[in-house]
Amino acid sequence: MHLDGYGCAGTNAVSYGLACLEMEAVDSGLRSLVSVQGSLAMFAIHAYGSDEHKDEWLPGMATGAQIGCFGLTEPDFGSNPAGMRTVARRDGDDWVLNGTKLWITNGSIADVAVVWARTDDRIRGFVVPTETKGFSANEIHQKLSLRASVTSELVLEDVCLPGRAVLPGVAGLAGPLGCLNEARFGIIFGALGAARDSLAVATDYATTRKVFDKPLAAYQLDELRTSPEDDPRTNYQDDPRIDSQDDLISSLQARRARGWDASGRDLLPGHAIPAPHPAVPRTPIRSQATARRRRTTSISGAPDVSLIPNVSSLSNPG
Repeated sequence: MHLDGYGCAGTNAVSYGLACLEMEAVDSGLRSLVSVQGSLAMFAIHAYGSDEHKDEWLPGMATGAQIGCFGLTEPDFGSNPAGMRTVARRDGDDWVLNGTKLWITNGSIADVAVVWARTDDRIRGFVVPTETKGFSANEIHQKLSLRASVTSELVLEDVCLPGRAVLPGVAGLAGPLGCLNEARFGIIFGALGAARDSLAVATDYATTRKVFDKPLAAYQLDELRTSPEDDPRTNYQDDPRIDSQDDLISSLQARRARGWDASGRDLLPGHAIPAPHPAVPRTPIRSQATARRRRTTSISGAPDVSLIPNVSSLSNPG
């Protein structure tokens, strides 16, 4: 959305942020899909890929005809990507990848994966078409949050790639961390979208629900409940750290959004718990690759429940 060239929209920062806000107001999983597609997978190729990578993948990804995912997090290494166990070794002119990635948004519907792996030299990024032999994706079901988001485990077993699959423009953790920084701007706006939706649902309920012949909103206690800025956990206006880096801003913004969310849930009591309130049916997005084959399996073996009230879901880095 915010990238230039290759059919990308090239929007400015404010337009991109507002779009993320509106998408997360609909569903946190929708914003996560877009952030991973544009700010992680596409950005990695756009910023660090070869001209061949860009020509092959970016036009289709810009239109949504092709879906991408971003393979960084592992079962034992989330906040510490430097400890990753996924490895890429040379085999002549080719690369052979082995390892596992976990909590990967879009993983089982993706046409291409940007996978980060340890080499003999430094951590490198690889453009991996998901139809490559040895690549598989296991969709994670029965999540209690971001239930409309497609989240997967990626398994790479002797995945053989040509030498040109490596991203030539970066080496080391600067590559994946640069992509994460790119995504944080949308997360900051997205958290506001989730908070706004939570407040709107709670306000509607409080003004229409009658208690002792008066709307719930007529009671001062409920007015206090909808003022999370009074909660020290969500008040960061005077925090000197917020201007230091984007990750602090996104973290603190999400914390404030959780304050609004918790206040909204308090107002709804039991109505905040069942999925159908206020539910929006979700239709899983299927990419070209998924339409051609259903290679994924379920980790739990149980069907996913694709109903999610945003009043009980919040932003995640995706």
